[in-house]
Amino acid sequence: MKRIFLLFFILVASATLFYNIQQPSKPNGHTGEKEGKEYEEHERGIAGALDYLNRRRADPVTGEIDMADVARARKQADDMKLAKSGSSVIQWDFMGPNNIGGRTRAILIDPVNPNKMIAGAVSGGLWVSNDGGLNWSEHPQNRELPCLTISCIARAANGDIYVGTGEKIWNGVTYGNGDSGFAGCGIYKSTDGGNTFSLLENATPSANSDTHRWAYIVALATHPTNPLWVYAATDRSFFMSTDGGETWVSPTGIPDLSGTCWDVRAASNGTIHVLISSKYFKSTDGMTFVEKSGNSLGNFPVYGENKKLAVSPTDPNYMYVVTTRTTGCLRQVLQSTDAGETWVEIGAGGSTFFEPMSAGGTFCQGWYDLCIAVDPANKERIFIGGVDLWSWSAQDNWQQVGNWFPEDPAYPYYIHADKHTLVFHPTNPNILYIGNDGGIARTTNAGDLAPNFSTLNRNYNVTQFYTIASGYDGRVIGGTQDNGTQYTTFNTDSYLSTTEAIGGDGGYTDVSKINPNVMFGAYVEGALYRSSNAGESFSGGFLDQKIDCQPLTTSGDCDSDGNVDGGPEFITPAVLWEDVDLNLAVYVTGSGDGKVWITLEALNVSTVPEWFNVGTFSGGGSGRLVTTVNVARDLAGKVMIIAGSQDGRVMTIRNVIVDEFAEVPQVSPTNQITVKTIAANTVTGGLDQARYVTSVTIDPTNPQNMIVTMGNYGRNIYVFRSTNALANNPVFASMQGLAENALPSMPVYDLILEKDNPNRAYAATEMGVWMCDIIQTGTTSFDYVWSEQNDGIGRVPVFRIRQEPIKYPSQQQGCNVLYIATHGKGMYRSTTFTYSFCDVSLPGWGSGVGIDNTTSDIKMGIQVSPNPLSGNGLITISLPYAVNEALVTIYNLNGQMVCRQTADAQTTGKQTLDIVASEFAPGAYLAVLDNGKERAVTKFVVK
Repeated sequence: MKRIFLLFFILVASATLFYNIQQPSKPNGHTGEKEGKEYEEHERGIAGALDYLNRRRADPVTGEIDMADVARARKQADDMKLAKSGSSVIQWDFMGPNNIGGRTRAILIDPVNPNKMIAGAVSGGLWVSNDGGLNWSEHPQNRELPCLTISCIARAANGDIYVGTGEKIWNGVTYGNGDSGFAGCGIYKSTDGGNTFSLLENATPSANSDTHRWAYIVALATHPTNPLWVYAATDRSFFMSTDGGETWVSPTGIPDLSGTCWDVRAASNGTIHVLISSKYFKSTDGMTFVEKSGNSLGNFPVYGENKKLAVSPTDPNYMYVVTTRTTGCLRQVLQSTDAGETWVEIGAGGSTFFEPMSAGGTFCQGWYDLCIAVDPANKERIFIGGVDLWSWSAQDNWQQVGNWFPEDPAYPYYIHADKHTLVFHPTNPNILYIGNDGGIARTTNAGDLAPNFSTLNRNYNVTQFYTIASGYDGRVIGGTQDNGTQYTTFNTDSYLSTTEAIGGDGGYTDVSKINPNVMFGAYVEGALYRSSNAGESFSGGFLDQKIDCQPLTTSGDCDSDGNVDGGPEFITPAVLWEDVDLNLAVYVTGSGDGKVWITLEALNVSTVPEWFNVGTFSGGGSGRLVTTVNVARDLAGKVMIIAGSQDGRVMTIRNVIVDEFAEVPQVSPTNQITVKTIAANTVTGGLDQARYVTSVTIDPTNPQNMIVTMGNYGRNIYVFRSTNALANNPVFASMQGLAENALPSMPVYDLILEKDNPNRAYAATEMGVWMCDIIQTGTTSFDYVWSEQNDGIGRVPVFRIRQEPIKYPSQQQGCNVLYIATHGKGMYRSTTFTYSFCDVSLPGWGSGVGIDNTTSDIKMGIQVSPNPLSGNGLITISLPYAVNEALVTIYNLNGQMVCRQTADAQTTGKQTLDIVASEFAPGAYLAVLDNGKERAVTKFVVK
């Protein structure tokens, strides 16, 4: 037996407080220290990520994303697919994570077979489960769907299923005919129980502006008895179909409003409730609607911000609405007990204590995460979700029932931040599913005052990645949206599961080929991190006071904050370039004031590297973001830095290093460095002024060949190529291609050239991966033949593409593998063009490592005896199968970890640990057993 040892215990003085409706209470188990960059990020919210996407995607002139441009690009892709059937040759293999999810706004449970579920991710498409969410698999049709931006799901009385697409986000920024979320393609319908889906022809957006109303489906509802009646809330208005979605009309009684329809719900008695613009409507016959909002006492109040409604499934007279202010903070929660005729406030906004839409700071985001549901077992109890999850009942008032911090899945009250949908089990009211930014969570004791939660993301592969990097052995690491920096090590129980290397949003990543123990990651806005132990841990302290001086102290000295100065881009560009033969490493990043920084000491983990500003965009200043950086060799074979900016400029920086062959290479003096800015008005053929430069690539065999890619809808050309890029007056021409060989007019986020064939390019785009064969037809003329390469991934946005060596130097050079970071379906690699003699095996292949084997008669369990505990006792645990690690953690009911011990993970069946009451203060505790796949929880009391 092992004796469990006390790590620490913080005695928290507490008192029982009684609150009225305006002073909601917070139960034990839901407090705890919130600190660090990840907590600070949630205080700022999602706005930084949305603004980042908008800078890369919106028309640079109008600042808007016009749905007509999106629809046009999709049609171009569809036309090419028809004209060039079978042109996709690259096969993609999933590289994880299979244990981390992503933003989920839609969950449907089959009422006939509740084990059958469908979930929809905002950029990862449709996923199915046949065991109540314990395991997920990609819908068989997912990779062929025209868009993967799932926003809502509804089931009709006859079993038909309707799926809405397009993620509408109301974050106070005017994006015109588009949005900072990815646009949808209308409504899918299934008539065979969800096995196959097809688009409804008359509910599909196109280049015609009259159909823009179908680009963002906010909510769907179906009549409880008439299976042909379907209701659609869109960002433009409210529509109804009486023929199963074949045709749509504005229902009688609802004016032709151009405002957003926030929500629609069907009550069990057939009454339909709609929130549109600043008004509330209801229909008792499902056809004719009457406004029930007004300014009189008891009326539904008139205001136009985001709001969601819910109706009790057991009593249609009981309704609830949660509403927000323009700031995103809670305005109020309303209750009606007469089917919407009159309303009373049960929860008031403006409280520093009760603010579900905030992580604890002053920033709220009810325009982003907002949901509500009524407890099927208690019509006077509701759950509302924002950043955190709260419940209200007539008996217990307001209670916080879920925490996103501390971010420890073993903590029984943990739910990933930002809740988007709440769905109860159709026959068991104790089971509640929560769709959130981390995927799907579940409680099986929802009726308790303080329910326990678990995460159900096994093979729910919908994580939104920004970046990816790989080591020689094939391990991959990438930065994500709101799910940290994830590292696939291949030594976990589930082969493609990942571990979180850095929390919060993840930035650019790299793995050294000179010293594989050195890895690089990032947090947002210039917070760069380094690992010296192969990703076991990452630390800051990577920036000296040249690059990180701000803010200043009152005396004018540096008071470094750990971020690159100058207000860098949200996902800060950074890259590690190495010459393995010379043992030379160059690490480059950029700031928000046009500066490019490098260090030659990135691999020297025993010191803080010295940084140098080697170039600044001409005409620079605040607002000129460095958006991409790269490293190559120039015509003389010397290291050259290339950078792009937010306003369509490219900068080359040459003579950067004094002597690359020196034992300790040095950065050249500023007066010896040659900096040249290539702007739209300085080159023949021109780059597109004011557009966001997403990548700059140099031909490794001829540095005069430069390819520049750009974002921003509203243009025709997204890839520019020069064959004299280092000349005084370089000429850039379109690389977009012509006719059926043309790349659709959509943002291109990254591009690389094949290392062994620089006449082949791979582009990461808004609609997946596209390959281009560069064919020279004359002395200065070229044909560009593009083809879609999305077999195995579908048309998911891809933000980063890299070609990395594998098994070198132990194998021959030239063994390269393609890697991509998808923004919605995780990380992938392809060995399609890797030489056949190369060893592309991954760690653990054939060894049994990572093989899931959960079939066992033994059940996962934990028990403390005796209970209550007053002297010596035992913790008995039961493991159904061998795993890499099994942790027993004890929490007090304030959510603080008291102690943790590692059990024998290789021993199946029962084992015991000693526990001594005298090492604990009197009170109640939770003992949690976590084996990385499952958790078991028990409550015990110490006298």
